[in-house]
Amino acid sequence: MKNNFKISIFYVLIYNGTTILHYLLGGVGIILGYYSSRAAYIFGFLYLVFSFLQMYMLMPLMVCPNCVYYRMKNSLCTSGLNKISWKIAKEGDLEGFNNRRNDLFCHNHLYMAALFIPILAMTPALFLNFSLFLQVP
Repeated sequence: MKNNFKISIFYVLIYNGTTILHYLLGGVGIILGYYSSRAAYIFGFLYLVFSFLQMYMLMPLMVCPNCVYYRMKNSLCTSGLNKISWKIAKEGDLEGFNNRRNDLFCHNHLYMAALFIPILAMTPALFLNFSLFLQVP
């Protein structure tokens, strides 16, 4: 019997590829947006560390063990992180899956912070680096 809950590896690569690209562009955008200063390098690097840790360490430890994909043999979720979670975490409780969104520092908030930090950090840089001379052809 075929498992209808298995995600294609193609979709996993698209999901992780766009996530990694977003994180890398965010870190580089922070660095370049503030003239590659020492503070920009530090903040850009800290953002990259935070974003990759929350996605590829905290999610397999905090969220994946409580997910239904963790329990299904030969399954692959959209992120593919259930495969990593099987190796580094023990099975959690299905009821605990909803806890990923309950606290101030829950995984959903950390995930959204990793997506929005570069956007919020680069917005002032757009105004600081604006040049009317470059806008006129």
